Amino acid sequence: MVKISLDRVDFCLKESHDFSWLKKLGTVFTVYDQQDSGNLLFGVEENGTKYFVKYAGAQPLEYAGTSEDAVKRLVQATEIYETIQHENLTKYLYSKPCPDGLALIFEWFDGRCLHEHWNFADCGKYQSGSPYKQYLDLPVDKKLLSVKTIFEFLEHVEQTGYVPVDFYDGSLMYDFESGTTKICDIDFFRKAPLVNDMGEDFWGSARFKAPEEYMKGAAISSATTVFTLGAMLC
Repeated sequence: MVKISLDRVDFCLKESHDFSWLKKLGTVFTVYDQQDSGNLLFGVEENGTKYFVKYAGAQPLEYAGTSEDAVKRLVQATEIYETIQHENLTKYLYSKPCPDGLALIFEWFDGRCLHEHWNFADCGKYQSGSPYKQYLDLPVDKKLLSVKTIFEFLEHVEQTGYVPVDFYDGSLMYDFESGTTKICDIDFFRKAPLVNDMGEDFWGSARFKAPEEYMKGAAISSATTVFTLGAMLC
């Protein structure tokens, strides 16, 4: 394990890594390093403007795969973000090839992820103080507005010719000050028509997966999205 220090943050990786490219984007003010996807997430500020940086190429402690696979998945995700652009999605700006990987740059959204597993592990997300619990406790009118935002986005996804994959509460962010909902992390969305080619290991959270997402050869379609939404809104 190696400790990395970047501007205002410290974090650990399985091995050392060169982040000199990141410092050129601005001052790093936060990091999310406990993802099992192989990505590292950074908040960077330059001249008063904040950006969100998703990077693949290093070896996070919680990641069991190879950095090469993580980079490959982020390369595939680039086309998704370039194609699926919507006002309810965190705004993708550009991709940046790096010496040892790839970074995607987004506008910063000052909201909270509804599945902050790095702060509220296990059942902690259901307890007072977590963004998920705060979201559950919102007045009905604000909840309905948030749900409308999600529906509008997913309708756009279908019209664009894509199917949501690995869409769950970790894909949602909410700004409790402005009452704004944003969708983030659509890395695994795929073009339709789509078939489950992985069987029960198909991408997704068990809390939201439809039956066909466990069945090899089954179609993954808008019906799958409806199931996911139903599970999400329960």
